[in-house]
This record gives sequence, C-alpha cells and structure tokens, in this order.
Amino acid sequence: MDNQPIPNIPLPQQQPPLPQQTKEQDTNRKLKRWNIIIGIIDVILLLLLIFWPKQCNRDDIDAAVEQAGGNTGYMGMKLVWNDDGQHINVDFDAHAHEPNGEHIYYMRHNHNKGGAPTALGGYLDVDMLHNHLGTCAENILWPSKEKLADGVYHFSVYNFIEPGYDRIYDQHNRGFKAKIYVGNKSFTYNVSQDVPREQYVKIADVTISNGELADIKHYITPQ
Repeated sequence: MDNQPIPNIPLPQQQPPLPQQTKEQDTNRKLKRWNIIIGIIDVILLLLLIFWPKQCNRDDIDAAVEQAGGNTGYMGMKLVWNDDGQHINVDFDAHAHEPNGEHIYYMRHNHNKGGAPTALGGYLDVDMLHNHLGTCAENILWPSKEKLADGVYHFSVYNFIEPGYDRIYDQHNRGFKAKIYVGNKSFTYNVSQDVPREQYVKIADVTISNGELADIKHYITPQ
C-alpha cells in the first residue's frame, strides 16, 4: 500500500470580534435592565412609605403638641394619644409632682383654666378632652431652669373617667406616646397596650441637681 500524504486540515479560526455597534447595543440593553430594576425598587419603597403603619415618633410628638398650642421649655413632658383616630373617647391626663409637693395636672396650674405656674415655674398649657376628633395632646413644662429646685420630679399618665359619664368612654384604647426632656436630653416612651380605666401609668422620675439632669429612673423602657 502506497503511503498517501495526510491532507492539511485547516484549524478552526477564532470568532471575529463583535463590531463596535453590537457592543454598544449590548451595553444599552444592560443599562435598560438596571434602570427597570431600580425603577421597581423605587416604586416598592414609595408604597412602603405610603402604606406602612404610622408610628408616632419623637418629631410626631413635638408636632402634635405644637399644633395643639403647646410650648417647649427647658424641662417637661409631652403626651400624645389617639393618633390613629380610632379612640376618640379616651381621656389621658398628664401629671407631674415637684420635689416641693406641688402637683401639676388638669385641676391645678392649668394655663387653659387660668391657673398660675408653681413656685418652681411649672404648669400645664395643653389640656385636651376625651371627645377631641383626631390626635390628642397634653403638655407640662418648666420654661427655664432658673427656678428648678433640686430633687426628684415624678411624671405619670392617668386614664381619666369623668364621674357619671363612664358609658361614653371607650372601654379599650391603644395606649399613648410620651416624651420627657431636660435641656437637650430627651426620652420617648411608647405604651402600645390597653391602659385600664382610672389607672396611673408611671413614666419616669427625674432627678435635678443645680438645674441639670442628674439621674432618671424609667418605669417604661424608652425608645
């Protein structure tokens, strides 16, 4: 058998590079996909902002008290409830006891009723009733630290029921939000469970020394 020469078989050539126009089209398609993904994420975030259950944070408390005509002093407690508009017949009252024994609440040192401040300068300037439609607020404050005495200031909230009108008050509620502040220090509290009728809820005891916050005892864990 004669030896036949092996034919030369051409090796496969590499694919030619993509034209510049094809590369640009591929890049544009990728950019369009990313733009679509980013657009979907933006829509989801917007829907979350619109429909996420509203929580009354520190700024919401300040805004609600300010809208009700309340002021911010050097020290005080701000109280807000019914921000969901579901329990209009609930009447929470803000209470504060000074070291000298003075009691600030709706019956005493109430600016709305013409009451004078305490000897230490404390008073209540917002006192909303149970049948207020929408967000309710109360506000106790001491305008400056010059009159503050050393000692412990007790802050609490009371679920008030007017005698003879207990049938018109809601049996249940969703609690309240409160904020206690001294100077530039503040503490926000959220009581989300039902508060029984005619019951006090202790918020905090604030100890003042030389006009400054020396200590605070929280009865409710602040946010």
